[in-house]
Amino acid sequence: MFPNEQPFVIHQPGWTVDSTKDPITAVNYCQEGTVIAYARGPNSVKVISSADASEKRNITQDYSQQPIINTLFQTSEKTNLLFGAKDGHIFLHDLKKDQRKFMTRHVGGLLVDLASGAWGDDFAYAVNDGSIRIFDFETFEKKTMLVQGVFKTKLNINNNIQGILYNPDDSNMIFSAVQADKINIWDVRTGMIQRSISGPHLRGSSMDMYDGKLITGSFREKNQIEVWDVGSSTKMYDIQMTKPINVTSLSVARNGLHLIAGGILPNMAQIFEFETGRFVGETAAFKSAVNKA
Repeated sequence: MFPNEQPFVIHQPGWTVDSTKDPITAVNYCQEGTVIAYARGPNSVKVISSADASEKRNITQDYSQQPIINTLFQTSEKTNLLFGAKDGHIFLHDLKKDQRKFMTRHVGGLLVDLASGAWGDDFAYAVNDGSIRIFDFETFEKKTMLVQGVFKTKLNINNNIQGILYNPDDSNMIFSAVQADKINIWDVRTGMIQRSISGPHLRGSSMDMYDGKLITGSFREKNQIEVWDVGSSTKMYDIQMTKPINVTSLSVARNGLHLIAGGILPNMAQIFEFETGRFVGETAAFKSAVNKA
C-alpha cells in the first residue's frame, strides 16, 4: 500500500550487550522507557539502563534450566518484573527491594508466552496444549482458564499457540495466535472466543496492537506485515518490507510512531513509520534469527 524510500542501514547501534554463546530469548522495556529487562540463558534476567546499558539488577534463580520466554514490567506496579521459563516456572520480582515476591509453576505442559493485562491486575500465560491461564498479580492465584472447544490431553497441532497479547485498552480481551494461520479473540469474562482473524502465519511473538489496530508479522516471504481493524476483524492494509524476511518478532513503539519487525532469512530487522508505513531503515545482518524485537 505504501511506497518505500531508499533504506539506510544501522551499522553501529547506540550500545550493545556482550555477546555470549547463549542467545537473548526475551527483552522488554518499562513504560517510561528508562530500563530494559532481557534474558540470556536460563538462570539470569538482567535489568539495564536504556541510555547506556549500565546494569541495574541481575536477577538469578536456581529452579529452572530452561530458557526464559518473556520478561514483562507490571503496568500498575512499575517496580515489579514478571518473567517465566519454558518449563512452567513463573517469577515476580520486586526491582526496588531486589527480592522475589512470588513464584509458581505450571505442570503438564510447556509455556509458550506471557502477557500482562492493560490495568496491571492480571497476567496470562499460554501453554503448548492450546490453553491460556489467567492469574492475579496480587495473589499469584489462578482466576480462570481459556480453552478452545473440548479440552483433550492429546495435543491438537492446529490449536498450538504461537503467542498471546492483551488488548492494551481492555484487559477483558486477549488475542491468541494459533498454528492454523488464525488469531482467536477471546472474551475473558465469558471464557469464549468472540471471533477470529484468518490469514496471519505467526511463528513467534509477532503481533502487537495500537489505536484499535492489530498488527501481525507472518513467517513468509511476502505480505508479512498486515494491519487489521480489531472491531470488524478485517484487514485494513499491508506494510511492505523491502526484503523477504520471514518475520518472527514484531512490536509497535508505545508512542505509536514506529514499528519494528525482525526475523530470519535474512537475519535482520526493519523499521517503519507506523501511521504511514514509510520504510525508515534496517539493521545490519545478525548471526542468528531475531527472537525478540
